[in-house]
Amino acid sequence: MKPHQIFFAFTISLCFIGLSAQAQSRAGLAFRLGHSQIQSDYDYEVDDQTFAYAPSFGAAVVYEMDLGANDFIGLEFNYQLIRGNETVKFDVPDSAAIGTIKEIQYRRSLSYFGIPIYYGWRMKEWEFMAGWYTGVLINSRSSVDAISAEGSSFLVYTTEEYFNSLPIKRLDFGPRIGISRKVFDDFHFQLLYYQGLARIGHEDSNWDASNWSVNLGFSYLVPISKAYQ
Repeated sequence: MKPHQIFFAFTISLCFIGLSAQAQSRAGLAFRLGHSQIQSDYDYEVDDQTFAYAPSFGAAVVYEMDLGANDFIGLEFNYQLIRGNETVKFDVPDSAAIGTIKEIQYRRSLSYFGIPIYYGWRMKEWEFMAGWYTGVLINSRSSVDAISAEGSSFLVYTTEEYFNSLPIKRLDFGPRIGISRKVFDDFHFQLLYYQGLARIGHEDSNWDASNWSVNLGFSYLVPISKAYQ
């Protein structure tokens, strides 16, 4: 059985365990905004590489189940948008031929359907969470601007196609940690950090990359079962 098949089998099992357990559980929605980056490197030499702010977005259906008085487990079915803005510069001499590329600006956008699974610890109004995220790529876009050696700016190409038009693997995964504070009975503010461990560039391409994101948002979870008496 492949790793992603094991993951989905475990997730389904967790759902059934949660639904059948005589423990307090809750479900609801979460929405998040933040900053993300597609951290890339290339097979060829570049003189300078910089990354700029890139907004990210996430939305999720959330299920949590208490294990004890202070700890719980949870899972999500979520949509995650990861963006990356990057500038790559080449050391081009003044004598270079007209049209030689001097600078390239990449704007990439990757959309994932993911299922994070996590363990949480509750301390008064605060919750601390740590878990594992696995996401499947559902869409990708990329646009590129280039500046030639003589300093004139021109558009090289723009693509807005599905993932199989870009050298991106389908699967991303890695740890996710977070902190949450209760504001009202069922309303929480959240801060989440995700670090992708997968190298998402295809082996036959001239680049590779990994994803990370920091998101601030809120969740609204309502009880759906009470602890067994």
